[in-house]
Amino acid sequence: MDKKARKRDTAQPIPCAAVRYIPDGADYIGVRSPSTAWKIAKTDADFQATVTLFKIGAMTMALTEELDRFLALKKAKYAELQSERMKRVRAHRASHDGEFDKAKGAAS
Repeated sequence: MDKKARKRDTAQPIPCAAVRYIPDGADYIGVRSPSTAWKIAKTDADFQATVTLFKIGAMTMALTEELDRFLALKKAKYAELQSERMKRVRAHRASHDGEFDKAKGAAS
């Protein structure tokens, strides 16, 4: 998506509660430091696709709504990865059904 398409309509006022200052938003997205928040903003493709950064004076801001969308996307991807991992674990356990119990019983 090109930058022109991502420019926001500045004619509409944005409620103050809907805007997050990026360094202060680090807590909001669940990271400890502002530098980590900036690293995510610059390198994470999901962040760049869902969150539009804009300037108010010298401060870089993001809409809380877009940050929420980013967090929901990350949560969904994490849940999908966990689901795939659990499928592999269950398949492994099923293929080795009872081996651990037999070995444990033999050691006693």
